[in-house]
Amino acid sequence: MHPASSAFLVALLVQGAASQFSAVASGDTVFLKSHIGHHLDVESQVARARWNSRSIWQSLVIEKVDGGTVQHGDTIFLKTHLGLYLHVRQVDVQAFWVERGTWQGFVVEKAGSGAINGTIYPGDTICLSAHTGHRIDVHDGVVQARYRECGAWQSFQLQKDVLGAVTSGATVFLTTHLGSQVDVEGEAVRSRWQDHGLMQQFVIESKVGNTLYAGDGVFLKSHTGHYIDATNAGT
Repeated sequence: MHPASSAFLVALLVQGAASQFSAVASGDTVFLKSHIGHHLDVESQVARARWNSRSIWQSLVIEKVDGGTVQHGDTIFLKTHLGLYLHVRQVDVQAFWVERGTWQGFVVEKAGSGAINGTIYPGDTICLSAHTGHRIDVHDGVVQARYRECGAWQSFQLQKDVLGAVTSGATVFLTTHLGSQVDVEGEAVRSRWQDHGLMQQFVIESKVGNTLYAGDGVFLKSHTGHYIDATNAGT
């Protein structure tokens, strides 16, 4: 069991790690993390955003008519684990049909730097514009398409499991700003040397999924089998 005080946010350790790899392409299985930290999920043909997990209900296959890598401005289709495609009817985001028609098409927009590099990579923040001209948004776990702006409520971090990225269960070393490695001896956590030995090894774990992204909550298990915790003022 992971103690609550042992949870950390991934910051410098894996910042941008997944985005250094291949672009998102038609046929990839992806996950959409909303601004509230919950991933879009589909149950009983209705889209919601209820949990911070990446499992079958949250998985979406991204598709393009002509295949290939996904670019800013492309029309995409999102196939759910039910084999049905997401669509927008009025403002509701649902998944009723196996057809890829007008209602099922979404224009993907890369937030911020689309004009610089239009290719979509894992970890990019995107908005999805429906055939209505409104973008998918999340509020209190409800997924709809109500507004035209591409703001915080409409932003999703596009994630996928990436070969070569930092993953849950990997052994890692933590380098401080001094260049030394965090080490554990007994119950003491310090940073004394630049060695990469047993005392400096940590297993990084996540309850969310496999590939780790900036902002994910993680647990760090030392070589002693105990987790680093951050109770009181110290570690």
